[in-house]
Amino acid sequence: MGCGRWARNQLRFCVEIRPPASFDLLDAALRKLDGYDWLILTSANAVRALAERAAALGIVLVQPASLKVAAIGEGTGGGARAGLHITFVPVTYVHESLIQGLLEGDGFGQPGSNPACSLQQLHGM
Repeated sequence: MGCGRWARNQLRFCVEIRPPASFDLLDAALRKLDGYDWLILTSANAVRALAERAAALGIVLVQPASLKVAAIGEGTGGGARAGLHITFVPVTYVHESLIQGLLEGDGFGQPGSNPACSLQQLHGM
């Protein structure tokens, strides 16, 4: 069964990447990175947002010794270009693999652990 004359072109956007209404949460997190155990980067856009916002605030990204950084995939692992050392990248580049890997062997689930939430949440993406 072909589309023939009944076919219509429709353009729909599934994801919109734009600045948030407020940078307050991201700014606060950037100013207190030493208060977190983990920073979890879930997309290359999150890495870019982190670097751009830090630059806008005049913050030089220096990773505290206590901060571990997890990234999903090679593109997200570009956090190294933002001055961050990537501690953990899951075997498969999906959120479930990230969570499983962190819970199993990297101390994420330890009492007192204080992971920074995803920058996508902070940045409103």
